[in-house]
Amino acid sequence: MAEESEHVTEITPQSRQSYPDIKRWYKVVFAGDPGVGKTSLLLRFIKDIFREQAPTIGGDANAFPKVITLENGAKVGLELWDTVGLERHHSVTDNYYRNADAVLFCYAIDEKMSFEDISEWWRDVHSRLGDTFNDDIVKFLVGTKKDLYSANSDDQVGQEKVEKEREKRKVAAFIETSSKENININELFEMVAQEVHKRGSSKEPTIRVDSITSTTSSQKKKSCCN
Repeated sequence: MAEESEHVTEITPQSRQSYPDIKRWYKVVFAGDPGVGKTSLLLRFIKDIFREQAPTIGGDANAFPKVITLENGAKVGLELWDTVGLERHHSVTDNYYRNADAVLFCYAIDEKMSFEDISEWWRDVHSRLGDTFNDDIVKFLVGTKKDLYSANSDDQVGQEKVEKEREKRKVAAFIETSSKENININELFEMVAQEVHKRGSSKEPTIRVDSITSTTSSQKKKSCCN
């Protein structure tokens, strides 16, 4: 059987026309170390597939649409932006974060270092967005690779430690997920949709499929992520 394609429709003015009921699109971006599973979260949520070696989606164009219907019937349009592997080369641009409505700070539950590096990612995003980071943007802490959790390992990130970080940084919520086992993936993005819809920012996100460029974009690499 041929392997299923991992192509996902990019957001363009034409693709937006496929969702005439959506009057407001919310831009969702990801931050975190390479290999923690950011692309796997997208693939599982958008395509309901998982690959042990999950290739970063796309090249320079990396925004993907998803509409979520909340319990009250409201339809929320999310624009989900993959990092296209730029963080591996320290090449994530300001355009990636610009006009973001939500930032998902991701760490791998089985890698303490990836959790400790959240502080560095937090500072980086804050420095790029300025005051809007504190005032306008919904933040989440997302633990990935929950299926690899082992209480006997010294390299695990416990929930108590994450709760302290959540309180310290006043993030909207934290959630543990597994793209491999499809644990809490839909729940994560439903939470995101609820929070951004509730906040209802007045900003108009500007999506350009050519907005993220990098001198290393031609060096497409695969990352192992759950």
